[in-house]
Amino acid sequence: MKLITLLGALLLSPTPAFADDLVYLNCQGKFTSKVVKLNSSGVIQENKGRHSKTYIIDIQRRMVMSRGGQWFNAEIINGILSSSWMLGQGKTTNKETISMHFNPAGSYSSKKNIRQGNISMDVETIGSCDKIDAADFGAEANQ
Repeated sequence: MKLITLLGALLLSPTPAFADDLVYLNCQGKFTSKVVKLNSSGVIQENKGRHSKTYIIDIQRRMVMSRGGQWFNAEIINGILSSSWMLGQGKTTNKETISMHFNPAGSYSSKKNIRQGNISMDVETIGSCDKIDAADFGAEANQ
């Protein structure tokens, strides 16, 4: 019985090879946003501000996820990750594209378009990322 427990613990524990395939990034920068009424092209609101988002990158599977989100496919070339995805359908959609230097950590940019009915919001972000430890990633989620 002890052998089965030991084998189970070994199989379920993260191995160093697996841990090396995950990169945790905290990205910060500035954003600009514009909300437009589509039928009149009238600008409803424009904003500028600070942006902070945390990501996990699975290098082996070539996927990226923001905290609390879901995994999306990514292209990884020479330490630069690029990814695009769309959520929703019909009159409610959320399209996002990101690009980030993660090896070494560096610049970050994203573009997001959110549409709901006759309203569209575009958000552009530019900033930089820093690597963080897996423990810090979990600690930030609990704050």
